[in-house]
Amino acid sequence: MLLASLLITFSQGNSYEISNEEVEQRARELGMVYRDEVVAFSEQEEAQNQDQVQAQNQNQDQKEALQEDESGSDLKDGELKVFIPRGSTSEDIAEILKKNGVIDNTEKFLEVIARKQLSSKLKAGMFVFPKGANLDELVTLLTD
Repeated sequence: MLLASLLITFSQGNSYEISNEEVEQRARELGMVYRDEVVAFSEQEEAQNQDQVQAQNQNQDQKEALQEDESGSDLKDGELKVFIPRGSTSEDIAEILKKNGVIDNTEKFLEVIARKQLSSKLKAGMFVFPKGANLDELVTLLTD
């Protein structure tokens, strides 16, 4: 009984009330806002925004690569110059190489990358591929 009365006494002594304004102020200090204060994007709008940012990054990368390349030497006969954008997947790179005539078969290129476990090591930038390079040589150029 003595213990219960002590607990009641101490618990009543520590309680205090705060106003709604104080609650709101403390919540804002913690970064909380009302739902109607937030600009919400639909999934489609968010995807479009991400696509725009990625396209801007790729354009910037291409500009930088071309600026660096302008000071370089001319291509030798049969060499192919190809730009690989930042953030490209191994599948993206395979398609870029095929589109630019560096490889004939995207599946074989992807098999070499998978066999060597190098998909996370592929690099972005401007590359010059020599005429007649085999898949292993191409992968080496893209990962060194």
